[in-house]
Amino acid sequence: MLHGGITAFRVVGKTSSVDNVAIAKTLLDRFGIFTVHRDGPAAGSCVRVTPALFNTMADMDALAAALGRLPV
Repeated sequence: MLHGGITAFRVVGKTSSVDNVAIAKTLLDRFGIFTVHRDGPAAGSCVRVTPALFNTMADMDALAAALGRLPV
């Protein structure tokens, strides 16, 4: 059986498409964490992350730490 998750997030004050493209790029370039920018018709721009079965708790901890280090 395969497992996966999907979640999306927004950073306070960073709600435009340009902001969210930059966040996804920063996460990849600085932290090696792959995310994607998405625009949604209902709620607007966000960043999506999709952890899966092969991701570890250390991977999730790295994501949380990287989110805490994003420039504001």
